[in-house]
Amino acid sequence: MKGQSLLLNFLFLLSGFLCDDNDESGQHGTIYQFQAENIEEKIVSMEKYRDKVVIFTNVASYCGYTDSNYNAFKELDRLYREKGLRVAAFPCNQFGKQEPESNTNILDFVKSSYTYTPDMYSKIEVNGPKTHPLWKFLKKERGSSLAADIPWNFSKFLVDRNGHVVARMAPKQRMAVANKQFSKNVTQRGNVPKGNKTTESKLPTSQWLIGLFIFVVCGSAIFEVIRYIKA
Repeated sequence: MKGQSLLLNFLFLLSGFLCDDNDESGQHGTIYQFQAENIEEKIVSMEKYRDKVVIFTNVASYCGYTDSNYNAFKELDRLYREKGLRVAAFPCNQFGKQEPESNTNILDFVKSSYTYTPDMYSKIEVNGPKTHPLWKFLKKERGSSLAADIPWNFSKFLVDRNGHVVARMAPKQRMAVANKQFSKNVTQRGNVPKGNKTTESKLPTSQWLIGLFIFVVCGSAIFEVIRYIKA
């Protein structure tokens, strides 16, 4: 009887562990369910990017990568804006405190320094308990639970014309025109009719490995409990 009770308790805890996923950001698999406050403090729906290719990036004004990235975004905008490319820039002060200014000052800096302005949003956090819901979603779609955190300023996520996150790029990795994934998405039209939402999303390889590990460990534990009951 004691062994049966132990087995039931174990299975109950296991089911709770496997089902404990309350993050709503991954339910629909697209960015269109989210909103964000722009740098002028107006709420903007990500629906504005339907049928667009979007680079989401966390920016900072006093970073060693600032000039190279803003200039790269400016060039990409010149080449591909008419084909639907947009850059969504989210100021963030979490990395070396390199974005300490107000939203107004950040916008003035970008306008005066680069004569180009991406879609600028209000300052947010991209890691930790105050992570913006949109960025939670971006990280969940392209990053396992073990390696989802943003490492530094100017991390980038590429979203296709159907609202799916198709690539993630490290701060040092340039969003080059020659990038195969980028070129494919910016030059091709989406094949999902406007207004439709798809719910399919691929499970990252790392999550498959974690699931396999849990299966093996739990299977061994259950076997030991059954042996204990029979003893």
